[in-house]
Amino acid sequence: MEMTPDEVVTELELLTNANPSLALVLVEGETDQALYSSLISEAYGSSVMFFATGSRSLLTKSLSIINQPGLAGLPPTIGIIDQDYLIPLGEKIPTQNIFLTDLRDVECMMIASEAMKVLCEEYIDWKKTGAAGLPNATEIRKALVKSCVPLGELRYWSQSTKKHYIFRKLDLSGCLDKAGTRLDCTKIHDKLRGAQKPGNSIPPDAFVHANMNVASNAHFSSELLICRGHDLAEVFSAQLRKRWGRAHAKTVDASTIERSLRLAFPRFWSSFQQIKDIKHWFTGAGLGYVLAP
Repeated sequence: MEMTPDEVVTELELLTNANPSLALVLVEGETDQALYSSLISEAYGSSVMFFATGSRSLLTKSLSIINQPGLAGLPPTIGIIDQDYLIPLGEKIPTQNIFLTDLRDVECMMIASEAMKVLCEEYIDWKKTGAAGLPNATEIRKALVKSCVPLGELRYWSQSTKKHYIFRKLDLSGCLDKAGTRLDCTKIHDKLRGAQKPGNSIPPDAFVHANMNVASNAHFSSELLICRGHDLAEVFSAQLRKRWGRAHAKTVDASTIERSLRLAFPRFWSSFQQIKDIKHWFTGAGLGYVLAP
């Protein structure tokens, strides 16, 4: 059962009383906690505490309580959340001590960075990808993103029209086209159609409407503001297993890809606005900043 915001604040008070901290960082999930604890350097030792709330809603509500005047007992606190589609959907974003990802989510940031090149060097059989017209990490990234854009557009259209389609258990490895170059929208539609609640069916031309919806929105200046990072990781792992990978890539899955990206990413995070903003917060709070270079 999910905690309430008041329960989260109480838990944080207990934790920081037992382990005094100079700063407290709230994140959405456990994988975010693992990533950001590696990005925010260990130079402070255990004095920067990380706490995964389990959801964005719980994080923002808890931080709103923490930010209220007169609440004592907690160290300076920030929250880090994925941007998702908050901005184009016009949702109210709590700005005080909240730091959004530059792209749709942190997985997209990792894939946009040079961490993707590190991953390719580890898993890619360059003879195979070269024959497919993908000679380097940049071209592989472009192919992955292009493949996943239609699904990202459908996800956004689902939210912006409040249809809220069910995407759970969508196996993208079975949705590649015959050439293996991109996702087959017809296959995705067929898989999604049977997963929806009665009365909320996905129309045959859903991808057309989704594309038009995104094309008319100036927010989507980058395709990595549309794509979902986990979709990219899932398609990449499928391509490695089936077409692009070395022998040891035959067993990789999306979680393997994301774990490898998290290991490589700290070297490349400093180019993103998010890190610059978090550094500014640390210095503004009188803590300096101790972050991965």
